[in-house]
Amino acid sequence: MDREFRLKMIFVMLQIKRIIFKVKYHFYMHKGLTRVPSGNSVISDLFPIPPIENWTTYFELLNLDELALGNFESQKKKSVLIYFFDQFGKITGIRQVFQENFAKLQIRISDYLERELKSSTSFSIFHQCDSTVLNQRGSFLAERGYCGYAYKGTGMKGYVHGNLDAVAFENGQIAPIGNSGFWNRDYIVQHPLIGPAKYYFILTNPTNKTIKIVTFIWRQDNWTREKLIILSPLGSHNFVIEVAASEKMLIKFRSRLYLCRPVIFRVNESSMDVFHG
Repeated sequence: MDREFRLKMIFVMLQIKRIIFKVKYHFYMHKGLTRVPSGNSVISDLFPIPPIENWTTYFELLNLDELALGNFESQKKKSVLIYFFDQFGKITGIRQVFQENFAKLQIRISDYLERELKSSTSFSIFHQCDSTVLNQRGSFLAERGYCGYAYKGTGMKGYVHGNLDAVAFENGQIAPIGNSGFWNRDYIVQHPLIGPAKYYFILTNPTNKTIKIVTFIWRQDNWTREKLIILSPLGSHNFVIEVAASEKMLIKFRSRLYLCRPVIFRVNESSMDVFHG
């Protein structure tokens, strides 16, 4: 009797676990990092702009009309639209850049950050070319290229590529396409924070929802809660952590974002670096 009861209980527990797994899969796992945009959209990441008093921001623009779509014989001027956003995800301005027939064009983003654009904290780049063939095959032209960052006008740049598909553009309309889940997820930055150095963190929100992010720091074998960050759709947030010579830390972010992955700048007296968490 005891053996039969135990077998029944094991069967019940397995069924419960199966139901829990299905619920988690539906709300937590089955979604992709991004949603599929509509129609003939083109896509861009949401590239961060660090504080302009300390950094100069560049973008290495590739001629995707030729490289990705094979339009080598087209004599038409290629152009891109640069959308600038402030920390609340509001559009601060739009600029158009022409590529001529160059395979790569370096854009000095910081040159645009004046007057009405001075509050910009991120930008997206949308290629204005015919991507109908890609769209018909279920694909989209996406800009996830490389940003270069120079610290305090030293001339040395660190480069980091796009994080994910964040914003879709179609017929003059933009839409966030990032996904978020039902439950919170923890994202632990792989790089340990080692002093002496200053670490600049920039987080962006590629979704159409307001996202809460809680930061935690690992010190002396213990996680401690540090701060709460609230990001509007397409918004961004930057903050600094100073690490002393004798310190070593870890940092993690808890949110409903599927990939709460910051861009990180590390600076000390002799060097600088930029990378993804």
